[in-house]
Parts: sequence; C-alpha cells; structure tokens
Amino acid sequence: MFNDKFKELGKKCLERTQEEIALMHQVIGRARNGDATALTDAGVIAHRVCGGCAMLGFLDLSKVAGRLETTFKEIGPAPDAEGWSVIDILMQQFESALQDAKSNQN
Repeated sequence: MFNDKFKELGKKCLERTQEEIALMHQVIGRARNGDATALTDAGVIAHRVCGGCAMLGFLDLSKVAGRLETTFKEIGPAPDAEGWSVIDILMQQFESALQDAKSNQN
C-alpha cells in the first residue's frame, strides 16, 4: 500500500515537473524579450522542482534543476550569448532527465 502511494506521488511529481518545464520555457522567453525579472522567476521554479524531485528520489532531475537555479542567479537578468547557451544546454538536460525519470518509473 505504501509503495503504491509513493509511486502515485512520484507520478504526480513528474507530471508537475513537466508543467514546470513548460512554464520555465515561457519565462525564459520573457527574459529573451528583455523582461528583467524573468530569470528570477525561472530560478524560483527551478528551486521548487529541485526540492520536490529530491524528496521523491528523482535525483537527476533535482540536480539539473539545482544547476539551473544557480545559473539563473549567477548570470543575472540579461545573459550574454554564452549565458544563453548554458541555459539552453541545461534546459535540454532537464527535459532529458524528465524523460529518463518517466521511463524508469514504468
């Protein structure tokens, strides 16, 4: 019974993480269009995902979310080309980690 509930929590976490990734893409789009607060907002999303995924054992997702959170803080509101490249790579890793977690859960 406990195992079934934990598995259901994991499934909901992955569904929520997928929604958070979609939201993060929107927020990053705002940043690319000059919104100076957008990457701070993206960092809040990454922080939320980092903690939630860690609690449920999705450590790869948590690690990438943590790297994103740190990157958003370090880069500031207006990344240069190299900063955008790092964000793009981390977002690809984030999506890949989500797909891996979904595959491993089934």
